[in-house]
Amino acid sequence: MENNVIGQEEFEIKRGGWLTAVLILMFLMNFSVSIFYFLNPNAIISSYPKATETLVYIMAFLALLNVIIAVALWLWKKWAFYGVAVNVVLAFCLNQYLGVSLVSSLGGLLGPMILYFLVRKKLSKFN
Repeated sequence: MENNVIGQEEFEIKRGGWLTAVLILMFLMNFSVSIFYFLNPNAIISSYPKATETLVYIMAFLALLNVIIAVALWLWKKWAFYGVAVNVVLAFCLNQYLGVSLVSSLGGLLGPMILYFLVRKKLSKFN
């Protein structure tokens, strides 16, 4: 539970168990992925012929950006919700460029869709 103040009005936003779980999972998974990509780019390069070291580092940076976004969502920052949308589009395009199957690439949209359904009614209260 967090109190936010806008002007003179004070309101309370309840995070709920599902949103809490999704944000913690988002933080942990993206942190793990970013560390893996930074420390072992050759694993990705050997799996995807179009992948370059620079591209893998860009993907690692996007995962690290998702960690920051997860923290910002925890703090009820509206820009973070839009950051998820931009990052998902970039990840989808990168996956398609690398030759990841369309089904797997579309599977990457599942998390943001769940996030949207969990915050859609609360989004107007984000600051």
